[in-house]
Amino acid sequence: MQMEQCSFFPEANSMILAEKGYLKLLYDNESGWKYRLNTVVRKKIFNAEDSDEGNIKIHLYTPDNSSNKESISSFKAYSYNMEAGKIERIKINFKEAHKRKLSDNVTEVNYVIPNIKKGTVIEYQYVKTSDYLNNLETWYFQSLDIPTAHSEFSYTIPEWFNYQINQLGNVVKGGWESKNANETFTIRYKKELEFSVTQSRSRYENSQLKSNSKQYRGVFTNIKPVTKEPFTANLNDIPSRIEFQLESINYPSQPLEMVAGSYESFNKELLDNSSFGKRLDTSNFIDHIDGELAQLNPTEKSIYIYSHIRKHFSWNKLNRYISSSAGRSAYKKAEGSVADINLKLIAALRNYNIKAYPIILSTRGHGTIHPVYPNYDEFNYVIAGIEIGGKKYY
Repeated sequence: MQMEQCSFFPEANSMILAEKGYLKLLYDNESGWKYRLNTVVRKKIFNAEDSDEGNIKIHLYTPDNSSNKESISSFKAYSYNMEAGKIERIKINFKEAHKRKLSDNVTEVNYVIPNIKKGTVIEYQYVKTSDYLNNLETWYFQSLDIPTAHSEFSYTIPEWFNYQINQLGNVVKGGWESKNANETFTIRYKKELEFSVTQSRSRYENSQLKSNSKQYRGVFTNIKPVTKEPFTANLNDIPSRIEFQLESINYPSQPLEMVAGSYESFNKELLDNSSFGKRLDTSNFIDHIDGELAQLNPTEKSIYIYSHIRKHFSWNKLNRYISSSAGRSAYKKAEGSVADINLKLIAALRNYNIKAYPIILSTRGHGTIHPVYPNYDEFNYVIAGIEIGGKKYY
């Protein structure tokens, strides 16, 4: 409470005193495998103008077309201030968090701690539960904005799950240790007791699966924030962090199951997606300009259609590559995200026999795309690509 500055980064307006995360895989008989991440964070505010550090933002992976989910539970928060020489501890009661959609797949949950002032210490903890085992939560040891005195992350992986685990970004002071961790999972399964052409009888039984798991713990200290330099393309690629990509699963007495997807299968999934590939088939919404295009060559048609779509639609400032709107109703609305507009452009071009296709990408500052394993959340933008006379235009 008596600290007045960060010892290793004195110019800081606030700092992370300590943050700890523990990630563990669980099995639920209703929904199968999932992971749980327990997080505890304590911050110190040196300057009241840095009260934004009291905004606790948690990102959840929430694609609209999936039955899987991520959720936050057991959220608790406290603030500490010196009042008349004594520490005053206040528990913050949240009726509900503010939520907003950041992209097609990500929702931000925001808790705001009130009455932040010079000298305040805030502490919060929560549990995040996720059905998405393919990419476990990325843990950042380094902040983009403020220094971190102590960052600690532990995780336990059952022996049947083969993850590609990478520590990326800046090199920071600290290291890893590991140990064996024997775990037992109770798996419920359906056992057939009798079977004939006319009837069958079964019951549910429990089986114990024992795993010689591995537990890893990384501790890193006195970490300065990321230095923002001119012409940096993707700041999100710079902080020290650990990432997880599930490559395969090998249960006892079962064949090896490959999980990590390829860009070929990723492309097919997108083109079959009702909010992406299927949007390219709804193209007759601009048939009222048929007469103006009748005598034009392919290049002239493309320019005319592009100009028409650009003038007709207003951008709502949202970067997306998935669109929830289609056809005449979307055209009449005349407003939308990047995906709403550019997928309509591609559909319109195709309707007039122009070879057009969607190209998804990640904008500067959003992050670099993994070269081998595709991830829906790494993309945030879609543009049109067309071919005329052997030349490509974007």
